[in-house]
This record gives sequence, structure tokens and C-alpha cells, in this order.
Amino acid sequence: MTTPARVALVTGAAGGIGSAVVQRFLVGGWRVAATDVAPLAATDERTLPISADLRDVGAVRAMVEQAAAWHGRLDAVVNAAGVWTEGRADDTTEAEWDLVVGVNLKGLYFVTSAAIPHLERTGGCVVN
Repeated sequence: MTTPARVALVTGAAGGIGSAVVQRFLVGGWRVAATDVAPLAATDERTLPISADLRDVGAVRAMVEQAAAWHGRLDAVVNAAGVWTEGRADDTTEAEWDLVVGVNLKGLYFVTSAAIPHLERTGGCVVN
């Protein structure tokens, strides 16, 4: 009997740490649901690109469900998405702060909370 391929969900997959994490999972033989706010292209059949704004709880829940349904499992979540605004704290606008908190905190929380039931079934993990 063949062991099913493990599936990881990686946020922030379009660049930086997220992109490197996707590549590492692929080298390890995993299937990767690669997510970002901007649409991504599938590199091959082992990658499922999903576009979602992590500030939108409904979109996050749909993203996690799509990733878990892809191969019927979810084994790991890597919350690599993150944003920051440069400049002085006293120059930060409310909109800039809302973006930072929305992606870095709210997004991480709701990705993780939506993934927990799937991860419990596989003994999976979350990396923030």
C-alpha cells in the first residue's frame, strides 16, 4: 500500500521565506498548497496555487478547505505571510497599521484555527 503524499499549506508563497519554504517541501516530496494575495502559477501537479487575502476570514476558511480537499488531507501549515511598513512610528497611518495587524496577526490566527481540525486528523503541525 502506498503512503499518500503529505500536504502542506504555505502562506506568503509568492516570495521571500514563503517561496523558499514551498521549494523545500517540494524537494522533500510533499504536495504544497501555495497561497498568496496575488495569483500564483502552478509549477507542476505537486503545487496548488490559491489566491486569498488573509484579512478576509471567509477567504481564509475557503483557502484552508480547498487545500485540505485537494488530496484529502493537511499535514502542515506554514504561516510565512507577513507585511511591514517602513518609517517612523509616529508617521504610521491607521490604514498601514490595520494592514500589518490584519495580515500578520488576524491572518495567522484564522489560518491556524481553520487548519486545526485537519491537522488533528493527520497529527500535523503549524509553523509560524
